[in-house]
Amino acid sequence: MLLSFALVFAAGATLGRLTARTKHPPRRGSWLTEELDLSPQQQEQMRAIWSDVMGQVHRTHGEQRGMLATERDEALRQLLTDEQRQRYEQVLDEYERKLRLLSEQRGAAFQEGVARTKEMLTPDQREKYERMQENMREHRGRRPRRGGSPRMDGRGPSPHPDGPEGPPWAPPGPPAEE
Repeated sequence: MLLSFALVFAAGATLGRLTARTKHPPRRGSWLTEELDLSPQQQEQMRAIWSDVMGQVHRTHGEQRGMLATERDEALRQLLTDEQRQRYEQVLDEYERKLRLLSEQRGAAFQEGVARTKEMLTPDQREKYERMQENMREHRGRRPRRGGSPRMDGRGPSPHPDGPEGPPWAPPGPPAEE
């Protein structure tokens, strides 16, 4: 439910950005730029610093998280009897089935929102909206995905219910500056 809200919110925010640019003067920069009254040179330095930091975080966080999950799950596996391990696998299978169902429901709701959004847009806005969605899908394809916990039977990570890149309809946030 929360994820569905976030996705609909992201779609609204994207549309809001489209219309906001024409109604309001562009901001000077981030809130830090305004609060600290940064010079253009300082703004560029700030952008470079945080772009580098975020790049490092994105590159290493998912991998480290996956390694920690693997260590944790292997330690837990050693504690379980064969019978407990079998029951645990059943629980995981049911969990993954429910995740797939939730994902399908989320996808249907999002697709409805996209369709309703397109209906209210002018042809030019609709074309731009569709290009933005395509750009976001391409950007998401370049981002690393968080890995799931490995299954206790050693079959590897639990598959994401929507495949390695998530559902094809889900837009990520706007592309990051590279």
